[in-house]
Amino acid sequence: MHGVEGFGASDQPLGNFDPLFWTNSAKNGAFDTLVTLREQGSLGAEFGMGYKDTTVSLAVLNGYNTTNDSGIKGGNKKNQDLRLFVNQMLGEKAAVSAEYLNGKTEFGYGGVQPSGASVDLENPVFTINPAVLPQYVNNYQRLVAYANYELLGEKLNILGGWMVGTDHLPNPNNNRDNTDKFNSTGWFAEAQSKICKRFVAGLRGETFRPSLRTAGNRLTALTLTAVVPIDNIKFTTDYQVRRTQSAVGKDRTDNTVLAEVMFAF
Repeated sequence: MHGVEGFGASDQPLGNFDPLFWTNSAKNGAFDTLVTLREQGSLGAEFGMGYKDTTVSLAVLNGYNTTNDSGIKGGNKKNQDLRLFVNQMLGEKAAVSAEYLNGKTEFGYGGVQPSGASVDLENPVFTINPAVLPQYVNNYQRLVAYANYELLGEKLNILGGWMVGTDHLPNPNNNRDNTDKFNSTGWFAEAQSKICKRFVAGLRGETFRPSLRTAGNRLTALTLTAVVPIDNIKFTTDYQVRRTQSAVGKDRTDNTVLAEVMFAF
């Protein structure tokens, strides 16, 4: 399914880099939920309606199923995801949006720790065991709020978004026990400006915590975007500096430049 169609902060970004909490999954130690807000390529159906300045949509998605080809989306008819999206225009210059995702992910893993050994829920160790599939289900939720305001019209548009998520850690001693919760969170703030007819610029700062239960896992990024439309051609250039915090050792810093040319016929 495509990303939600909103206005401003909840719509597609100005450049080629999506916000961190859109494309990065919640993780706790060695446990990766595999769930992202933007499930590109996931099959499903979406229903929507609009009234005046309000739009509401509900999507039913196949979601994730790790018992089917190790994390490939779809294939389990029992564990569809639900995504509710609401967009409210506030006059011609502002809008607020809310998004809620609720779903389940089946993990086809069996605990390998010997009987009587202590279970490390922060860094669980698993091995594939087809004889006992499925053994664990992660019930997860994501709640996101967006807002934007054209402070100076096209000259200055302010956008922001905030996300909080809830997941459940696997427990090899009781694989259906969903009491071991952990939370994830992230936010972004962005300023966009149409400096002249043929030049639009944007600057976005953001952070994402895959888990609040463990330390040393923060992602931060600063992204600068320039868009130059010329007739039927659009040139987009992004520069992003991204820092990945490490619980042990040195943090990692990545500098990335992306350039894109689009032709409209």
